[in-house]
Amino acid sequence: VALVPRGYGCDAGTSVARVTAAFGGDAESADLVVAAAGLAARVGAVLRVASFAVRPAPPRTIATGPHIEDAVVDEWVRYVDTAQQRVLEQVAGLPVAPEAGGAVVGRGHDWADALADVEWTSGDVLVVGSSTAGPLERVFLGSRASKIVRNAPVPVVALPRGAVTQLADEAERA
Repeated sequence: VALVPRGYGCDAGTSVARVTAAFGGDAESADLVVAAAGLAARVGAVLRVASFAVRPAPPRTIATGPHIEDAVVDEWVRYVDTAQQRVLEQVAGLPVAPEAGGAVVGRGHDWADALADVEWTSGDVLVVGSSTAGPLERVFLGSRASKIVRNAPVPVVALPRGAVTQLADEAERA
């Protein structure tokens, strides 16, 4: 399923130049990156991996200090940086690997801020995966993917889990 932000426009003849895969640091997200890599290679686009660090709301029942949430986000960013590098190494080993566009982490107090913290250009497409809660062949967006889609400034392609598995297998066998 492809979705375009309200009011989005691009010049005639614009093609997909960069595919950005939303990556949460887990195995399913890694499969999504491999699937997105196959798509990027197929259209001659650069592949970038993006993660989004949204600062959690402070608990209202206890006083934890003003910066404990920052420490949680910083620790997660360290973890996801390492995971991003691992998945990019996996992509580099594909039979037909797209050009590597690196990895980024968008930070923010909410999803809009986190997505705005990442640089986007004309020709960018963001790829997200569907939730594990829905049927394998359907697109059922989880809470994070839904927030990413709502706040994305570029077109988004949402892939059902079954398509992710198939596209990742194809990329690994190409």
